[in-house]
Amino acid sequence: MTRHMWQSGVLLGGAGLDGRTVRIADTRAAAEFLLSGWGRERKDAYLRAVRACAQALKGQIPHAAAAATFVSAAVEARYEINVFDAFWDDFDAEISRAAQELIEADFPYWAYGDSIGERGRA
Repeated sequence: MTRHMWQSGVLLGGAGLDGRTVRIADTRAAAEFLLSGWGRERKDAYLRAVRACAQALKGQIPHAAAAATFVSAAVEARYEINVFDAFWDDFDAEISRAAQELIEADFPYWAYGDSIGERGRA
């Protein structure tokens, strides 16, 4: 099961989080945060996000719709927002890290941003 992962996750910061950064990468985490961690006023976008997360978890709407609605609520609430690439699960994250290490080991100029043409120049 994909655990309702989003293509891009959201890092939230700012007032109402006691100096913490909250990482939201799937619909279930978004729903839990909305219900128990939301430190801001609960306006219309908040209510739409709660409804969208519930509908997505029931399979009634796509999880991408819940993600978009959650981001809208966070913007309306004026949280500090950063986006990151979400992974389907920890296994995928490990595979990605291992692949990156192999590429950098086999092609070290990629790791430093050098191009082949620039290496020959002094």
